Amino acid sequence: MRVDFDRRLKLEFHGSKITSDAGLLAYRELDHALGLTDMAGSILTEARRGKNVRHMVEGLFRQSVFGRLAGYEDVNDAERLSLDPAMRSRFNMLSDERDMTRMVAGMRFMHALMSSPAARAATHELFPAAFSDRVRAAGAKTVNNRIKTAVAGRLMDASPVLRRAFIRRLISEAPPIEDLMADDNALEAWVRDNVGGTWHASCTCRMGQADDPATVTDPAGRVHGVAGLRVCDASVMPMVPCANTNLPTTMIAEKISDAILSAAGG
Repeated sequence: MRVDFDRRLKLEFHGSKITSDAGLLAYRELDHALGLTDMAGSILTEARRGKNVRHMVEGLFRQSVFGRLAGYEDVNDAERLSLDPAMRSRFNMLSDERDMTRMVAGMRFMHALMSSPAARAATHELFPAAFSDRVRAAGAKTVNNRIKTAVAGRLMDASPVLRRAFIRRLISEAPPIEDLMADDNALEAWVRDNVGGTWHASCTCRMGQADDPATVTDPAGRVHGVAGLRVCDASVMPMVPCANTNLPTTMIAEKISDAILSAAGG
């Protein structure tokens, strides 16, 4: 068997500054030519018995190998990814003071809304919540967590005193919501410590007319003032959507690919 590489592949080595692209691109070509992932899939045995088996074992194996080749012990390690020259992406949330102003205003609006008589009639306790390490650990799908949450839920339903104790000591890691609402500095500090994304980053290359200074591309994804460059992902969305970005991003790419083919006469 003769291995034939894509000659468009370009590898650049810079000593200690080598990026993850080099190893991954080379392995991707080998995987495509030799069928390494398929070979591994024919050997690996699916041992999972749960209902939540969404991704096949060979796909998970391929993802793990690619992650290790990139030098990551955890493919979800956002901090290390942000330091990789090939994956330099840091959102730097709240770097613009206007964002903090909006977040604080949003917190106060939600507190006022949930404090209204209609909302209070349908709720027991108001408390500030964040996706902390404790919450992340409790959200893992394990037998131990299932038992713990079932027991805690029954106890919280049985007694208002126990419910408040659980919230204050085990669930919420923040001051009482009344204290935050009464202290602007405390509220801003809590927001800054707990702000996070929802994995739907978008709108960084907003689509719109060329005379709009807030836009980057035209409706066909062409970057204003740059010939031969288009953007065809969630970056071109004009505003952050309130739903999952998967299907909209796919349709954006389909529409822009059609525009590219039409422009080329294809």
